Formats: sequence, C-alpha cells, structure tokens
Amino acid sequence: MSGAMFPLISIIIPSYDGDELTERCIKSVLENTEYPNYEVVVVNYGPGAHRGLDLADPRIRVIRVSRNVGYSEANNIGLRHSRGELVAFLNNDTVVCRGWLKELYALLTSAGSGVAAVQAKLRLLGQPDRIDALGLDLSPLGFLRPVGYMELDRGQHDMARELCIIQPAACLVRRSVIDEVGGLFDSDYFWGHEDTDFSLRIHLRGYKMLLCPRSLVYHVRSATISRARPEALIYYFRRNMLLTMLKNYGLKALVAYLPVHLALLAAMLVYYLASGKGLYALAVLKAAWWNLRNLRATLAKRALVQTLVRRVPDRVLLARLRGPSLAEVLRARKAGPLEISHLGGGGGC
Repeated sequence: MSGAMFPLISIIIPSYDGDELTERCIKSVLENTEYPNYEVVVVNYGPGAHRGLDLADPRIRVIRVSRNVGYSEANNIGLRHSRGELVAFLNNDTVVCRGWLKELYALLTSAGSGVAAVQAKLRLLGQPDRIDALGLDLSPLGFLRPVGYMELDRGQHDMARELCIIQPAACLVRRSVIDEVGGLFDSDYFWGHEDTDFSLRIHLRGYKMLLCPRSLVYHVRSATISRARPEALIYYFRRNMLLTMLKNYGLKALVAYLPVHLALLAAMLVYYLASGKGLYALAVLKAAWWNLRNLRATLAKRALVQTLVRRVPDRVLLARLRGPSLAEVLRARKAGPLEISHLGGGGGC
C-alpha cells in the first residue's frame, strides 16, 4: 500500500494521567496499523501532563494540557491539532488488532457518502472472548445500553449494521461531517454523553453510522472513570442527558419524552433518599439545577442545532432510537452508578 494513494488519517488519543495505558495503546497502534498514511495526536491532560509520554516517533505528537479539561475538550484539542481528512478516535485504554484502521477505512469509503462514521468491534481486554460493545442503543426516554455487552463473541454480530450511538473508544469519522454538524464534542459536557450528543447531530443531519466487525479493538471498560466518585458519575450522566435532549429533540419529542424523563429522575431521587444515599440524591438535584441555571445557553445551542444542523424530522430520528425498556432501567438502580453507566450511561491481539 502506497501512502500517497491514501488520505491522511489522524488518530486522536486523549490521556488523563494514564501514561501506562497510553503507552500500551500507542505500541499496539504502531505495531498493528497497516494503513500507510496516518499520524497520531496524543492529548496528555491533567496535573501530570508535563511529565511522561516522551515518544520518539515522527508520526506521534503529544499535546500537553496541564489541567483537567475533560474528555470532551481533550478530543476537541486533538482535532484542532490534527491534519487528516479522516479522523480516528481511540481511547487510551484500548489495544488495537492488526488491520484495525485499514478495515475501518475500507468500510467507510465503500459505504458511500451517506455514511458519516464507522466503529470497530470492541471486546473486553480482560475477557477477550466477550464483547464490550458494538455501539450503544438509546431509548427515546434518554437511557443507554451497550449492544452485545458481555456476550460470548461467536461471530453472531459479524455483519455491518447501523449504529444508534457511535463510541469514540475506536471509530473513524469524516472531518467534513464533523464540520457539518457543528463540531465534535460540546466542551460543556466535560465527560459523559458527549458521544450521544454527537451521534444525534449526525442522525439529524441525515447521515448513518455503521459497525465494522472486521476491525477488532480490545477495551478496558471504564479504566479512567472507575477512579471517579460514584456521585460524580451520576451527576454527569444525568446532567448531560438532559442537556442532550434539550439540544437535539424536536418540540413534539421534547413534549412527549422530557416530562417522563424528569419523572424518572424524581423517582431516582426518592429511591436514593430512601436508601440512605444522600450524595447520590444530591448529584441528581445538582444535575437538574445545572440545566435550569444554564437554560439560556442551552436554548442558544438548541437553536443552532435545530436551524443549522437538522435536515430530518423527529420521526426519522426517533425511528433510529432503540434502547433499554423502563423495566431494565429500574432494575439497573441496584447495580450502582458504574453499571448504570453501561445502561445509561488479560487478552489482546
């Protein structure tokens, strides 16, 4: 494969104080990327960004940010420092397999201009025969479910399929589409549901996203967020899902689904209080208060999405949404915030 025949692909890897994970990820990229024309942009952010990650390879650039700007903005910074016509997003807690990027490129370019992005098959690094996720499903009520999570991978999903929500853990996106939908991630999200918001904007623009099962990437689920306090996870998931609905749903969809979502948050609040989990209840209240306090700014963002991005009506968007039932969401309350993040938010190649 001659590099001159292929467009430059920028691989963006955000790293929050995770040098060991990042170095393992980059090693797998350098060893297993058969695509001939790529660059790697690592955004090393957080208090320890000034040290570590001295990577002596001309294809790698390390951007250092000495504060915790959040996952969303870290990817935005990487995008601004990249040059590729196509952009691959890769979490630092992944290990890629041989041909991963070549397969993503082949599917994206063969699927036609109506496909904005493609995602790799993600397996669990610690349980390499089991699926981590094949994209995410989102219910109209605003709750997520990872597709195929913990299933034994017997090839039952080895067909390209449309995705509801794409995961930036390992995906390839057309830069032109990022520009069309108003940019990559909303930096206000900080962390959580930034991919939900981005995917909904892609749907509203009339594009599709596909799973690329021939591209295999191993993933350590929640390697970074598992270090966060449970109440912080609840806060960001609940805050950002409300923000996502307010920005992207049409008026009829908001009237139909937002009151039910708010009622579920109220039920969640009562459950946490009754269970003696005051910090969790406070996180839900803070999530709602943030949205109320920032409503004017959110409505301005909504106006841009609805007037400049949207090309399809809500009936088209809602037809692509599928996710956990209300019963599944209620059952997940017993599993704790990190497991709820999977619903609502040893191996290798």
